[in-house]
Amino acid sequence: MNSKLIIFFISFLLILSAVQFADALTISSVDVSPSEIAPGGTAEITIDLKNNFDRTLSDIEIYLDFSSENLPLAPYGSGAEMSIDELRSEKSKTLIFSVIALSDAKPGVYKIPVMIKYTDNRTEVKKPSLISLSVNAKPALYITAEDSILIKGQSNTLSIKIINNGLSDVKLLTIKLNDVIGTDMLSQQEIYVGELSSDNFDSAEFKIFVSDNAPGVLNLPVELKYRDAANNELKETKSLGINAYSKEEAISLGLIKRSNTFAIIITIAVLILAYILYRIIRKRRRQKAARQV
Repeated sequence: MNSKLIIFFISFLLILSAVQFADALTISSVDVSPSEIAPGGTAEITIDLKNNFDRTLSDIEIYLDFSSENLPLAPYGSGAEMSIDELRSEKSKTLIFSVIALSDAKPGVYKIPVMIKYTDNRTEVKKPSLISLSVNAKPALYITAEDSILIKGQSNTLSIKIINNGLSDVKLLTIKLNDVIGTDMLSQQEIYVGELSSDNFDSAEFKIFVSDNAPGVLNLPVELKYRDAANNELKETKSLGINAYSKEEAISLGLIKRSNTFAIIITIAVLILAYILYRIIRKRRRQKAARQV
């Protein structure tokens, strides 16, 4: 037989054997529940190991490595290592690990190094792998009206404060104020806010006209659109309840002061008239005094 052919045949057998050997024990599936965990939250990682080889494997160990400083995860309860005495050919074994995200974990997808060790015919085999886990916290946005009253029959400036009470930042935030019966928007309905970090707030101002026949309580629909730290697009509509008063009601309740403009104008006019009369009288007296001389 040709020597080159013999070398090729032997090489092919070695490669085929190496591939079979390398794939003897594999992670057939990984499930993380819940699929996303919040900072301080826990999750279960279910790993299915399968023996694809034609003989029994023994002394199987699987280890999750949390040692990296950039990995804000830690084992929870069950530890980071599990073992199996033996696994027969074409059989599978399910292992469940519990993990916790550190309270200061930043949202993102993190890769956990996994090391699988087993013995095959007295030979120890090590096989590295990776599994992924997503840390994300749903933003909790709260809105309130900084000016909590509206006056009927006139234009009002309504300032809406948006507060991020959640553990995650939001970005590309827009706020849209929709009018209801008895109101008309005098400004743009949608305002771009941008980024709103956790435990922070921002405000948006709208001009709104309230008619005289508007109800005493206005439930204004406020629409918030934004993206979370995982770049998921989110949208929610909240109802903002605000009292609407006539001018007389607002004055009687002490919410606004009665305008003194008319009284001020009358007072100024009286003072001007008194001054003019004073000048006229003074001039006549001087003229009379001069004639007597």
